[in-house]
Amino acid sequence: MPEGSEVKEIEILEMFRTYGENEVCLRFLRDMCARDIRMYFQASTDEDRRTIRGAHARTNYFISLIRKANGKRNSKD
Repeated sequence: MPEGSEVKEIEILEMFRTYGENEVCLRFLRDMCARDIRMYFQASTDEDRRTIRGAHARTNYFISLIRKANGKRNSKD
């Protein structure tokens, strides 16, 4: 890592646990997923669709980290 030591998994989970306590953050992430889906079907090139799929996957990954950090991995929020 350029700015220092590598971030540990426990530190990442702590960060996402904190984000999970904020309902606005979860709503924002879900809204971004919905927007990405709409944009995907409006995209005119394969490159745009790949970019949108990547953004959607990353947002879903963040949501899964929040659930994991808060012990809600298999439940809906």
